[in-house]
Amino acid sequence: MAKYFTGIDGALLFDDKQVAKIASWALTSQTSTLETTTLGKYAREYIYGIQSFSGTATLYYYTDSNGKLDGQEILDQLIRTGAPDRNPTHTMTLSLQDTPPRKVSFKVLISSADIQTSVGELVTVSISFTGTEPLTDTSIAA
Repeated sequence: MAKYFTGIDGALLFDDKQVAKIASWALTSQTSTLETTTLGKYAREYIYGIQSFSGTATLYYYTDSNGKLDGQEILDQLIRTGAPDRNPTHTMTLSLQDTPPRKVSFKVLISSADIQTSVGELVTVSISFTGTEPLTDTSIAA
């Protein structure tokens, strides 16, 4: 059966838990190219090099009925008084709900967080992230 995916199908999990109310997420995947052209060739030649993954997400700044801030686990990676952990210990999963779910999972470093507010709008937090190490699940492109 044919299916178009919409925003209602999207989810973001941090360490296998949905930890925040998400407005949007975006993932960028890149592969460097390495030149292999040798003398005597009249056209450049390339091979694939190293992959990289990065992206952004917009979270709603939201507290639950107990006063706990949704997404605290993500914000704690940057908005803190001490130095961040040097080794990435968190996993991020970006998914589209389907049967079975389509998803991509990877170790992640949260590289920036930006809290935004304006009159008449909900307060949001925009984060940027960088994947590290190989992907652990790539069924989003299946």
